[in-house]
Amino acid sequence: MGALHAFAAVDGLKLQHVKPHGALYNMAVKNSAVWEAVAEVLARVDRDLILVVLAGSNRKELKSMGSVSVSASPASFCRQSLQSGRSSSPGGSRER
Repeated sequence: MGALHAFAAVDGLKLQHVKPHGALYNMAVKNSAVWEAVAEVLARVDRDLILVVLAGSNRKELKSMGSVSVSASPASFCRQSLQSGRSSSPGGSRER
């Protein structure tokens, strides 16, 4: 996290938000102590960073992350069902 923040700073950029990836994100959804640990790291790197959390996550748990104070923003994921002959990518080819 700190390295990514530093890479951005070298080019005069500022990170805006962070979303834990993969297994860490899935663990955090199930365990508020993981959210708290992630929030502690974010707060040490940059208190202005926004922590992206799963929409519908338990807000009480997120608000009671100890003395850590970071902003949280809900994320949502769209599921696109595939139909026969259609591409799942925007602008993809379609059989007619």
